[in-house]
Amino acid sequence: MESKTDEIKRLERCINDLVSVLALPAIWTGHESSLVASTLLDVLVRMLRLDFAYVRAIDFVDELPREWIRSANGSYRNAQAHEIGRVLEPYLVENPPRGPQHIASPFAEGTASIMVFHLGLQESVGVFVAGSRRPEFPTETERLLLQVAMNQAAIAFQEARYVSQRRRTTEDLERRVVERTAELTAVNRRCDRKSSSVRVQKRSYSKARPIFSWRSTRFLASYGVACPMGTSIISTNVGGNTPASRSERQVVGAGK
Repeated sequence: MESKTDEIKRLERCINDLVSVLALPAIWTGHESSLVASTLLDVLVRMLRLDFAYVRAIDFVDELPREWIRSANGSYRNAQAHEIGRVLEPYLVENPPRGPQHIASPFAEGTASIMVFHLGLQESVGVFVAGSRRPEFPTETERLLLQVAMNQAAIAFQEARYVSQRRRTTEDLERRVVERTAELTAVNRRCDRKSSSVRVQKRSYSKARPIFSWRSTRFLASYGVACPMGTSIISTNVGGNTPASRSERQVVGAGK
């Protein structure tokens, strides 16, 4: 009777854990790889009572691998992820064994059993390692939960790459818009300054009309030189010898 009760409890716990794993994509949708990796590690270390879990994924922005690590006691965080990755590197082959591999534990004395999963089908987007010092790891239930979680994570990491790509494209477009706007603003300011300068020159030219005396005009005319349009002609009395006649009065705007 007790064995049946334990079996029922184990199945209920498995179902609850499976539901929790299937709910992870709702958290990951629209986010980048860092959130996917962090959530995946936190959930699986607690759910499967792992001693440690490790994730490596390719970052789309710089195409360099990023690494994350979680341990049961929380003493190892992402700062030591690269060191753990170097220890695990010999076991991260493209076609790892389907069963567990026994290695020297990178966190404590003794050995640990690890399961290695490559994420992605046609294109690898990352690798996941689950480790435990329990001799029975992984059980059938743990294998099932790990496999389902890896399938969900592979899809999430692929979507995260698209999210990073869209974000980078958007940032580039915004940067180009800002640069182009600044260039157009500078051009408009230069054009405004040139237009203002031209208007000032036109006003100055219209006010600065040459002035000729009546006798100077007659003198120029005797040589066949016409008085320019828009000039002012004033009467003169040179030396007081010849009084200014009515026809020699000041005429402003002659030739208009």
